[in-house]
Amino acid sequence: MEQIVAAAVHRAKKMLYLCGVLQLTAHGLFAVPFGEQLAMVSKSGTPTEIERFLKESYAANQNDPEYFIAAANYWWGIAQRIEISASPSEKGDFSVAEAGTGKEVGSISSLGKLHPEIPQKAVDLLSEGFGRNPYRFDIAMGLAYMLRDRGQFKACVAVLKKALQRAVSEPAKIRWRGGTLPEKPLDRFVPETLQGYTAGFYRLQTKEGDALCKELCDALVRAYPEHPYAYNILAALCSAKEDYRGCVKYLQTALKISPDDTLVILNLADSYRRMGDKGAAKGYYQRVLSSKASAEERAEARRALVELH
Repeated sequence: MEQIVAAAVHRAKKMLYLCGVLQLTAHGLFAVPFGEQLAMVSKSGTPTEIERFLKESYAANQNDPEYFIAAANYWWGIAQRIEISASPSEKGDFSVAEAGTGKEVGSISSLGKLHPEIPQKAVDLLSEGFGRNPYRFDIAMGLAYMLRDRGQFKACVAVLKKALQRAVSEPAKIRWRGGTLPEKPLDRFVPETLQGYTAGFYRLQTKEGDALCKELCDALVRAYPEHPYAYNILAALCSAKEDYRGCVKYLQTALKISPDDTLVILNLADSYRRMGDKGAAKGYYQRVLSSKASAEERAEARRALVELH
């Protein structure tokens, strides 16, 4: 009997707590940031209670960017959970085989892959959050990440270009996590933040990936012509197509901006060697050796010089 009473009291306290949080949210009285509210509810609430809390909190939090971030992260986290099913394995899944025969009897996948409407909720929330908070660069990056992860590459680049355009047109309004100012000047912060996306599209090694990579790099060059990162990726695209003259053009631009970048110098040397210009190649390899290059870069330059002689 005591256990039953204790359980009933616990449930009653839990519901009173949840009702208290909902009441605070409904009246717009944010005693704590929304992310912390959701964390408290998640700690003691069931999935049904958490999802009800998110739904009932929406109306009072439409002007709070943290609501959209926290709610999207909740659904994205659910989508990443592992699920075992009898469905055949697809790309990226693990196969479950029958002992002895090796016959496939199921697969291990993510919940989001089996139920795509779950990660779509996260995407929809961040899309709305970005629409309502167009200068929150962190929301744009989160949305771009989700879109890329779901294979929606064109939509990902569209979001990145929109965020880039706003950073250029209204730089004083750009904010980062928690509504704070970015930790670096925008002409460094933006290209360095987007570098992971340009490099990621390049690494796809597909026609679509290359085209989107170039589209994004070109936009970055127009926005921040004095930052070297985009030129490096454009040079890599040229090199992959054996367009070494184009590669040299982009690398020379990058070197003017960052004359001590030993990786650019080494890449220039390699490009000249592939063009058949041994003199220029030797000069840049020697420049690597006379600079503060890494041990690996110096060793590569020495090997190349030996081969050129």
